[in-house]
Amino acid sequence: MSGMKKLIVFVMAMILLTSAAFAATTAVDNINFTIDEGELSIVSTGSLTFANLPLNDPQFDANGIRTINADSTSDLTYVLTDARGTGAGWHMDLEFSNLQTPADSDGNFHTQYVEVAQSATTGQTITADTTKGQDVDATNGPKIAADIAFDATIPPVKMASQKMLTTAVDYGMGKYTYVPKCENQFRIRVHDANAFAGVYSGTVTATIVTAP
Repeated sequence: MSGMKKLIVFVMAMILLTSAAFAATTAVDNINFTIDEGELSIVSTGSLTFANLPLNDPQFDANGIRTINADSTSDLTYVLTDARGTGAGWHMDLEFSNLQTPADSDGNFHTQYVEVAQSATTGQTITADTTKGQDVDATNGPKIAADIAFDATIPPVKMASQKMLTTAVDYGMGKYTYVPKCENQFRIRVHDANAFAGVYSGTVTATIVTAP
C-alpha cells in the first residue's frame, strides 16, 4: 500500500474513532404530577323574607288571590363550587317545603306555598371567582337552566323542585356565586278561602347535582 493510501486510511480511522468517542447518549427520567380531586358543594347565606299580610286590608283580587312578593331586603345567596376536576358538569335544583302553621289543639294546621320564577329578565346574577377556576361562559354556563313561570293554579298548590342553573360538560369547574333577585323570583299567593291567621314556617332547599 502506498504512503498516500496509508495516510488516507489512517485519517478515516481517526475520524471514525473520534465520532464514536463523541456519539450522543440520552438519559430519560419519568415525571409524575397529581391533581387531587375535590368536591362538588353548595353553601347558602342570607335570608328570604316576606312582609306580613294584614287581614283587615287583604286586597284580594277577583279570583280571591292576594300576592305577596318576597321582600326586597331579602339577600339569599348561593356559593357553588365544583372542585372535582372531572368536567362532568352540574346543575342546581331549588325546592320549597310547604309553609305551615303549628298544629292547633285539634291537630289541624294551615298551609301556604312559595312559588318560583326565573328568566333572562328577572334580575338574578351569576358570577365567577376567577382565582378559583373557569369564568362564566354565556353559552355553556353556569347559566339559568330554563325559563320558569309562576304557577297560576287557583287555589295555589305546591310547586315541584325547579332546576335553576346548569353547566355543560367541561364547564363550571370553579367557584360561582348565584344571587336570586328575590322580589322578582319568589312569591306567595294567599287564597281568600285559606287566609287563616298565624305564623307560617317552612324551608327552601338548594341541591347541586352532578351532570348538566
